[in-house]
Amino acid sequence: QTSKEFIAGRTEWEISISHLVVSSNEYQGMLKVGTSFSISVVINGVRKTGTAICNQADIGGAVGNLATGSIHLKGTGPLT
Repeated sequence: QTSKEFIAGRTEWEISISHLVVSSNEYQGMLKVGTSFSISVVINGVRKTGTAICNQADIGGAVGNLATGSIHLKGTGPLT
């Protein structure tokens, strides 16, 4: 059983991204679980920024220098 502590003014959010990767070696070196990233997204025409931690990064389907990649990020505070 898990429990969450909610802090007033904080918002929980997650982003999952799937994309093509040009260099699988570069991707694996840059995206590691536990790494923190600054995020900038556009939601309904409004740019929002925040910080997130990578909690999953996968690469697969490599053909030559091209591969598919996916990353899952969990926000560490509100998008503002």
